[in-house]
Amino acid sequence: MKNQVQAYYAEASWFHEEYIPTMEEYMRVALVTAGYAVVTTLSLMRMGHEVTKETFEWVASDPRIISSSNLMARLVDEI
Repeated sequence: MKNQVQAYYAEASWFHEEYIPTMEEYMRVALVTAGYAVVTTLSLMRMGHEVTKETFEWVASDPRIISSSNLMARLVDEI
């Protein structure tokens, strides 16, 4: 949640300052503000008792499959 708020703040600062970020800067923030990691976590919560604490820790570690899915979804959203 803290990362989400910091990323929203970065986007708001860019807008307020009329700053155009580089693609690398933008994607670093955009992947967080897209909210797909939050959706993944909420989806796991809906599964109930089948999901363990270790599963949430795995998701929080930003495994490659989650980060790649976030990237693909964000790029599709931008198109």
